[in-house]
Amino acid sequence: KKSRFDAMNSKKTWFPMTKGGEYRRWYGNLAYVVNWKDDGKAIREFTVNGKQRSRPQNMDTYFYRGISWSAISNGSFAMRYVPTGVISNAKGPMCFPTDSEIEWILALTNTSLVDEMLRLITPTLDFSEGPVGNLPFKKDAVLEPRVSALVGINISLCKYDWDSFETSWDFRRHPLLRGKPLLADDAAEVETEWQTRFESLKSNEEELNRIFAGLYGLEGEVPIEVPDDKVSVRRFDRSRETRSLVSYAIGCMFGRYSLDVDGLVLADR
Repeated sequence: KKSRFDAMNSKKTWFPMTKGGEYRRWYGNLAYVVNWKDDGKAIREFTVNGKQRSRPQNMDTYFYRGISWSAISNGSFAMRYVPTGVISNAKGPMCFPTDSEIEWILALTNTSLVDEMLRLITPTLDFSEGPVGNLPFKKDAVLEPRVSALVGINISLCKYDWDSFETSWDFRRHPLLRGKPLLADDAAEVETEWQTRFESLKSNEEELNRIFAGLYGLEGEVPIEVPDDKVSVRRFDRSRETRSLVSYAIGCMFGRYSLDVDGLVLADR
């Protein structure tokens, strides 16, 4: 849905909601839903002993596309693209740049430059709207096309990664099921593909670090290299992928998934 009006007219009950989550850049951490039936009537009118106990904020921006981050973190700052149809939460606040600025701001806030700035502005790592809103903004028309291209690629890489696991609402089928004669052949192909995706995202982020360090005149003052543990797509892990395949197989046995149909078949089991 694109607005509160659309959501209300849909007559649906549950809607996606941001709620922070683990360190992850570009896309993901969409794992929660909230009861917003009848424009959130149950929440907006929730009372205890006659006193109102809920006060939703900034409702006019609900369901707009934007970018979101985790308000509390024990590590680096991470900004994610959020498509239309999602409600923001205090633990996963959102901002709503214009169409001409959303990719640039997403790129800027996912650089080592901003990470270092926020460590100075808010050393407690409480990434509330205040410190994030105080970040200095600088844009360059010549660099913009390249930055936008990198952002688009990074979002796609991280979305593909996120959707490869059952926890994603857009999960289609287990990534190891590629129709090769041997499962080992599927696994080898997936391992190579995921490693390539990992290296591509890492390289793109390092390029963005260089671009913005140069734009702000801080070459040599902020790190350019991205540590492996800060790259937001997963590399192949045989143990994890084996467990997830078993989970998928059980889902097929119970009718949740089917080898003949992509995506969720039954959601009540």
